[in-house]
Amino acid sequence: MVLRSKKTARIAREITRSPPVGNATRRVAAASRLPAMPRSHNLVIVRPGGGLNVQTCSPHRILAALTMAAQLAPSVMEEDIICPNSMQDIFVVSTPSATNAAAYSRVTEIILPTRETRSRPTSSPAGIKS
Repeated sequence: MVLRSKKTARIAREITRSPPVGNATRRVAAASRLPAMPRSHNLVIVRPGGGLNVQTCSPHRILAALTMAAQLAPSVMEEDIICPNSMQDIFVVSTPSATNAAAYSRVTEIILPTRETRSRPTSSPAGIKS
């Protein structure tokens, strides 16, 4: 008979215990839910294509690009909310205005501004800037 202290018995139980069943399922189910938005708002789900990764894009840049594509004035879209869902690779736009929701749903192309960097000429050494 081996005598163990309560602490070592508890540690031994924790080591041999398997992870809870369904834990991964719960995480996936929780991530796939839409974010909580006001009930009075209209929801528009934007599914970007063309290899756009939701995790790498700023919601502010996406909202600016969406409003430009929807041709909405900044004063009109003050109450609009955008929430990225990186698990589903979507953006959820919430707006109290039905006209804004219709404008967002008509968008077929989003053009994101890119940060342009100049490369040095191949003939110049690394320390010289052109």
